[in-house]
Amino acid sequence: MPWPLQTDRFALSRVRIVQQETIATTIETTEGGFLIVNLPSPVAPNGNIVLNIRYGLDAEFTIPIARRPFGDAGYSEDLIQFTDWYPRLVPYIPNTGWYQWESTLVGQPLFTDVADYKLRIQAPPDIVVASGGPVSVVDNVHEFQVKGARSIAFSASPDYVQTTDSINGINIILYNLPQNDNSEQVETVMNTTKQALTLFNRVYGRYPYQTLVIAENAYTTTVPNAGFLLHTGRGFRDYTGRSDSLQLLNVLLPYGLGQMYWQQFVSSDPVIEPWLGGGMTLYSEYLYQEEYDEARERDFWEARVYYWNPRGNLNDTAYDVDNTEELLRNVYRNGALFMHELRGQMGDEAFFAFLRDYFRTGAFRITNRSDFFDLVGRHYSGNLSELVDKYFASAEFVSVPTSIPTITNVPTPGPSPTPTPPRIHVVQGQETVSELAWRYGITIRDIVEFNGLDPEAPIIFQGMELVIPFP
Repeated sequence: MPWPLQTDRFALSRVRIVQQETIATTIETTEGGFLIVNLPSPVAPNGNIVLNIRYGLDAEFTIPIARRPFGDAGYSEDLIQFTDWYPRLVPYIPNTGWYQWESTLVGQPLFTDVADYKLRIQAPPDIVVASGGPVSVVDNVHEFQVKGARSIAFSASPDYVQTTDSINGINIILYNLPQNDNSEQVETVMNTTKQALTLFNRVYGRYPYQTLVIAENAYTTTVPNAGFLLHTGRGFRDYTGRSDSLQLLNVLLPYGLGQMYWQQFVSSDPVIEPWLGGGMTLYSEYLYQEEYDEARERDFWEARVYYWNPRGNLNDTAYDVDNTEELLRNVYRNGALFMHELRGQMGDEAFFAFLRDYFRTGAFRITNRSDFFDLVGRHYSGNLSELVDKYFASAEFVSVPTSIPTITNVPTPGPSPTPTPPRIHVVQGQETVSELAWRYGITIRDIVEFNGLDPEAPIIFQGMELVIPFP
């Protein structure tokens, strides 16, 4: 359970198994903050149940200088915001069981697989509600739907002002609070968002949703959710537009979108391997500065990294540091340094090919260090041992590619080449053709034509075997 649900502001009323119309009689809350519901009977493989969890959660008053998790379920004089406000299903590890970890407030210890979310919020007629995947507002009921997401959040205010724009087929919706003159803030957010999306679409992969919603929040932190960025209220308040000073309003946008790419779309264990998502996130901010702001690029390493004197090992866990600030100062910043040195050793062409491959194969999955270094090895044949020794506590921590001997191609007779076998994907849950096309880096048309689907309504179902052509 998220931190707000581990406080006395949370009150659990009941847990009911909907199909059986019974209330689960055995419910445990562990010291680590896990809610365990013991079912009357096991769920069959590929089966499902519906749990109805009824609870109350009081919002706490928050201020612009606050940082999460304080204020995650909070309010100010102008708005209310709820992120990490509901129980999440932990990942299930085959042959092991449900994954649990020791309680910690360091970093972002919530760890979950992707799911399809539907959110319905009833609000008074003068309230504007913001969340990812907006669908409709009917009779003051706001509906949102996001597929392949790890979390869903929302904010609401009677004062939100809406601005819309688009880039590369992605609709951008911004909700901000009115101030004396906020036209410059709105322009800054829109321009920075469009630039970051354009860059990340090119160097990582396609943003997977049709809409990106950004809403001003009530504290300092920028919080990514699927298709929704709760953006720094302090950054809006303190924005001056000066290029010679750090502006949270635009600095935290590429950082927050980097989190969305590398901690929402692609996920890894934030407790045991926080460097994976953290290093990629901070390096995303650098890539943005490198692309669009030459002066800020020069300042990035000094102001955002070296100033904080990062120490420790890159493979430190959340248990190896005392607090979130130490995690950000050491693991995230060492992660960005490691990524930059890895890029220098691999070369830009191989490095960015690796990033695109990592995003393509890792999207909507949980990845680990083996996935990371295996893909590095596919794009680079040099020896990384010295680099790994520099940043990691032990070279045994990772399996690094070593130098591969040069093979001279000699035209000798041989047997006819064996055809590459087709890739078969067995449809799981509510997967869609568009989601699979995006995951495998191909087009919807490829899947439709290879599998004889109706091009007007390409319907697939759980258990269906699909041929996935290679790009």
